[in-house]
Amino acid sequence: MGLWLGPVLAQNAAPAGITQKTLGELETRNEQGGIVRYTLTPADHVVSGDRVVYTVEIHNGTAHPIESAVAISPIPERMSYLADSAAGPGCDIDFSVDGGVSFGKPQALTIKLPAGQTRPATAADYTHIRWKMKFALQGGSTAYARFRAILK
Repeated sequence: MGLWLGPVLAQNAAPAGITQKTLGELETRNEQGGIVRYTLTPADHVVSGDRVVYTVEIHNGTAHPIESAVAISPIPERMSYLADSAAGPGCDIDFSVDGGVSFGKPQALTIKLPAGQTRPATAADYTHIRWKMKFALQGGSTAYARFRAILK
């Protein structure tokens, strides 16, 4: 059974003037003559095991710089985040395992077990990714971040 993705437009709570949208693209591995190339195509339809690259576009629609802009992206339903794939130049990146309520570095995240114990969270437990920009996002400019996920 496949899943239709189409363009994913995510609007999250962001500072006034910041807009965010996310686009998912199917990542395909091709090997010819010992050379491996990866291509990205629209992720209109994916099947179990397909890898999707999500590009997050963070745009400052104002005429002035915005300090410490933050972008938050949910990991789409039925997708599992691929460890160490989140990137955002000039950003601090952290994760949530509780639906975006709280965020932390991977080594600090835990999952509560039914009997009250906890275990370390894994990348498959992540529900959201947060990019905190270390610089001002200039007026009219756009920053990009990415992550990969695989369809369960």
